[in-house]
Amino acid sequence: MASFCRVAATVSAALGITVAAVTVAIANTDPASDVLLQQDTFVTYQSVCSEIKTALKASTKKARASGYPIKVAVIAASSDLGGAPEYFDHPSAYSKFLGSELATISSHANRKVNGLHLLVVMPAGLALLHGTPEATAATRRIVTPQHFDGNTLARIAVKAVPRIATAAGHPTESVKIASGCSHSSNTLALFVVPIALLVLAGLAIRLAQRDRKTPTAGS
Repeated sequence: MASFCRVAATVSAALGITVAAVTVAIANTDPASDVLLQQDTFVTYQSVCSEIKTALKASTKKARASGYPIKVAVIAASSDLGGAPEYFDHPSAYSKFLGSELATISSHANRKVNGLHLLVVMPAGLALLHGTPEATAATRRIVTPQHFDGNTLARIAVKAVPRIATAAGHPTESVKIASGCSHSSNTLALFVVPIALLVLAGLAIRLAQRDRKTPTAGS
């Protein structure tokens, strides 16, 4: 019982520290660099339909299958940039910044994301990093509307990915966005839950090992 109480107390404290640490990380760094290290799409924290997010993931998956792996960052507000708000509405400058972050992080995490094609979609326009002249030209022909929201920019990204891949010599089919508009779980939870589970598992193992090593009374 005492062991269980120690586990519960330690886990509770660890969860508090984990949530705080993740919150600080999201608030003070560039969130897209963390997300794009794990997957090919980062979508603004503004409310965006799950159907559009799913279509964007399908677009990047089709592009990758056609031989044109591409990562996409949809930025609708300066708050999406965490500790780098100065890059808002400067898609070209931000694409270079994000690309350098991914290169730095991937070198430590042993993930091969350095040098991949990177598309940034902002209200001011689109920018493609590491694109061929043809792909870059196709990117520049895509215009963002004067009035926008997160859904609008994400839709543009869905259409842009196959156009860019095809222009680069990798024909990619477009993806149809399903009708309706539902919303997925909170983005913060996607960061907290996996980390919290790892912390819990590690603590449980350490406490179990400590209990086995502690001599019982009379031994």
